[in-house]
Amino acid sequence: MEYQIYIDVVFVVNFVMDYILLGLTGKLLQYERKWYRLFLAALAGSFFTCILYVIPPSSPMVYQVIAYVGITFLMVFIGFPKLTMRLVIKGVVLLYFVACTLGGLLHFLYYDSNFFYDLKKFFHNSKLKDIGMFYFVILTACGFFILKLFLHIILQVKEKNTNLLEVILWINGKEITTKGLLDTGNHLKEPMTGKPVMVCEYQLIEPYVSEQHKCIIEEYVKEGTVNLEQMIKENIKDIRLIPFRSLGKEQGTMIGMIVEKVTLKSETVQRTLHHVVVSISEIPVSIKGEYSVILHPDFLK
Repeated sequence: MEYQIYIDVVFVVNFVMDYILLGLTGKLLQYERKWYRLFLAALAGSFFTCILYVIPPSSPMVYQVIAYVGITFLMVFIGFPKLTMRLVIKGVVLLYFVACTLGGLLHFLYYDSNFFYDLKKFFHNSKLKDIGMFYFVILTACGFFILKLFLHIILQVKEKNTNLLEVILWINGKEITTKGLLDTGNHLKEPMTGKPVMVCEYQLIEPYVSEQHKCIIEEYVKEGTVNLEQMIKENIKDIRLIPFRSLGKEQGTMIGMIVEKVTLKSETVQRTLHHVVVSISEIPVSIKGEYSVILHPDFLK
């Protein structure tokens, strides 16, 4: 029996599936996902898969090593750069986990789901032509969203163990390294832009803040006022007032400032954010001194 392979269809189907699988794998890794890197990784995976179809190796063993090891590692390297080798291997394992899970889910939807059974009957009884690709898109989209919801639930359970991160702040060109707590209860946002706000102990950043900023911050802490004339005279534009609500105090404001950038690191996460609004706390944010920063959950989205 001979099979006719349409290489353009193989390329498109592989590209779409690789892109989806890489996106879901990045979500499990909790690694920053950039669409263009996932695009390039999926493109490379699909391209080399087509090459194997057109020019297959003479040995089946070589074919399997290239297809199931070489191409997979290549996609993870391109899609998620700067990973350690241990995390690369973890990424490959997770990629296969997601692929097998999505494959099983699509198999269930195609063969065992009443909805898709009725949908198949409708397509076959209709006068539509070339419905195979259209049906594939519907089936894959449903599988993707179901699996994405499933992974979201898994990550919420896992989140309890990944709340502490290494935090690196850059203020006036100087680097400050500390620990930060990812707090889902932190809903602080800068009112003008809607940007998420992190809370930081003043004692941590005080040695790195300019004298002009120190005067403004310390005056606000003592008097509860901001000297606007001084800010205008000295052209200080990065001071912010952030409204908040808490138990025992219906509403209040905290003074904050914009720092050059912040890098968040953990075993699986590395993300750099620029021009971050930092709200300043004059008291320690951790009773036990485990961390000096409270992070907004949106920083990892």
